[in-house]
Amino acid sequence: MKKDRIIQALESKFSVKKIKKFHDRKIVFWYDGDNSFESIIDNLFIENVKIHKVDNDYFYTKYLLEIEDSESSYLLYINSPKPKNEDNWLLDILLYSDEFYADMVSLVMDELE
Repeated sequence: MKKDRIIQALESKFSVKKIKKFHDRKIVFWYDGDNSFESIIDNLFIENVKIHKVDNDYFYTKYLLEIEDSESSYLLYINSPKPKNEDNWLLDILLYSDEFYADMVSLVMDELE
């Protein structure tokens, strides 16, 4: 049941109707400090969204999103807690992106918009 809710909430984050007119794509960060959702990520498919697992390869991730593929929508799964701003190598991208939380309160809030 929770897996279905997570998939539905992620699909809602990437839905076309929610993307602002001036955005061609959407990037969503998912920090999973407990690494408890990796099995969901490994089997997840969201139409028109690429899933990238960030494993301490922050420079490559930045290169991927800004140079190599600057048009596709991405879900960035990071299997660590969200770092402080001054320690976050992807902060500049995070500031124009969105975040996803898989706790029950956040899922209900997303459902209610």
